[in-house]
Amino acid sequence: MKHAVLLLLLLGLASPVMSQIDIARIDSMNTRANSFRGTLPDSMIAIAQRAHDQAKRIGYRKGQGDALRWIALGKNLTGQPGSEELLDESYAIFTSINDPAGLASTLNAMATVTFYRGAYDLAGERWHEALETYRQIGDSIGITNMWNNLGNLHRAMGQNEIALTYHQQALAYREKKTDTLNLAGSLNNVANLLNELERHDEALRFHERALTMNEAIGNRRSIGNSMMNLGSTHLRRGDATLALEYYQKAAEIRESMNDFRSLSGVYSGMADAYLSLGQAQKAAEYATDAYEMAMRVNTPREANDASRFAYRAYKDAEDAATALRYLEIHKSLSDSLLSIDRQRAIANLESVAELNRVQEEVNALETEKFYSRIIFSIIIVSLIGAVTALVYIRRSQQELQRLGAMKDRMFSILSHDLRSPLTSLHSLIELLDMDALTPDEWASLKSSLLRQFSVTDETLRDVLLWAKGQFEGEKSRQQSVNLNEAVASNVELVNLIAIRKNVTIQSNVDSKVMVTVDRDHLMAIIRNLLTNAVKFTPSGKSIIIKSETLNGNHVLIVKDEGIGMSKEKLDRLFTTSGQFTQGTAGESGSGLGLIFVSELVKRNNGTIHVESTPGVGSMFRVSFQKG
Repeated sequence: MKHAVLLLLLLGLASPVMSQIDIARIDSMNTRANSFRGTLPDSMIAIAQRAHDQAKRIGYRKGQGDALRWIALGKNLTGQPGSEELLDESYAIFTSINDPAGLASTLNAMATVTFYRGAYDLAGERWHEALETYRQIGDSIGITNMWNNLGNLHRAMGQNEIALTYHQQALAYREKKTDTLNLAGSLNNVANLLNELERHDEALRFHERALTMNEAIGNRRSIGNSMMNLGSTHLRRGDATLALEYYQKAAEIRESMNDFRSLSGVYSGMADAYLSLGQAQKAAEYATDAYEMAMRVNTPREANDASRFAYRAYKDAEDAATALRYLEIHKSLSDSLLSIDRQRAIANLESVAELNRVQEEVNALETEKFYSRIIFSIIIVSLIGAVTALVYIRRSQQELQRLGAMKDRMFSILSHDLRSPLTSLHSLIELLDMDALTPDEWASLKSSLLRQFSVTDETLRDVLLWAKGQFEGEKSRQQSVNLNEAVASNVELVNLIAIRKNVTIQSNVDSKVMVTVDRDHLMAIIRNLLTNAVKFTPSGKSIIIKSETLNGNHVLIVKDEGIGMSKEKLDRLFTTSGQFTQGTAGESGSGLGLIFVSELVKRNNGTIHVESTPGVGSMFRVSFQKG
């Protein structure tokens, strides 16, 4: 009996135990695998495979199902076989454990794979099934993603007006929720449909806005999408040379990612551009590469487009035999993709009832937006009323109005300027599973974390100091301060950032110059001007900070060899907050810093003047009273 009990204990100790720590680690790995979907599909597969093996070892079925989905999508992106079988297994797992959210995600992945295989009818059925599942569990983000995918489906079938309805609905929701990561995708989708409807100038504005967002986020796959879309738009507008520039940038990104499915589409676009420029031989080379690549990864839609461009290119190059071969290939692929039965299946896929449901969703969101405005207005009015009651006792009516306006402005700054960097920090911190990060991935992640922290910390300090000054009115602790010492302290602080950018800061401030200012204000002014100069100065260039005496005052000069500013931007430099800006190394900012500087200079009885030339640089001149 004792031996039997001992044997059972030993078996129990040897069996895998599903602890919460194990589950959290596997979920973290699956989350990270998904985050690499847009940039490193090979890493996505490797990390998801590790998550799957660990989940299977401890019997964590949900972790297995999620991992299988990411492995399948990674294989689809890199042109490897086996995606469908993996997704079938994932679907069976989520069905067995009765997990509707996981089931809907897997249905979405299955639809995506079949869509790129050209099976539009099956893709549509699965997306509608996923949409219904998301409705049942009340997942509004999932519903929005399905609207987006159904918009892509209808666009592929040439039903552009219906597609535009879906994509505009998804865009409206994502703008409302400030869903930055997915908002750029919706902007691209709406722009693509506007192109199909021959509204190219409108499309260009949407694509440019999407590129700005993608570059700020740093998602290379999305940046490549934007570059490709801009190339297509410029080609439609008749500028083939500019189109080629964008296509070439997109190709470089796709090649570095081994994203052969998307690269095939880029090469087809380049072939089209070279045809427009009359370079038939060059067009033939890219069209041939595009076709062979599409066939290798088994994407008949891309192969069909590539064969069409190859036929036109070889025909223009007077290679009749090769042109005829590609014409026959194109005809065969077109017949396969655009058969009468397939068209009928897709046409019947969208019933009148479903269109009515879409309209109901639109109306529901509009109603929700209306009531949200009312609630928000009530909250704001209540806050203003509370502040008004408190300030009325202590200050005059004129001071009350000033604080009310300040409060609104501070709320706007806090909600806009701190939310984005904090969201980015949250996303980056979620990736900190050291066991699954390679040294290169960790180095890249560390750099991103440091940059995001620097932006957030700088913005928070400026907002708090500005708000403190607003609450205290025009009071400042005036004293005699050595300008050279204040500059040296800030140069030492900012120089770490400048060195990383290979930017040189040269200080030539007279060591005897004394100015009458609030010391904290002076430090904030110098730090903001130096940080701003470093942000917009390219690698290898210099920043000069010096002093001079003019009209009885001391003048601090900060001059950079940066990108400069247009007259339009210069005119509104100190009057508009919440502007998105991006430095020469991808640094982000909101335009708050210079508004803050301008206010502090005025409060210290000084003046600020700016001169700037695009491509040459900028010079800030700040005048202070002698100390």
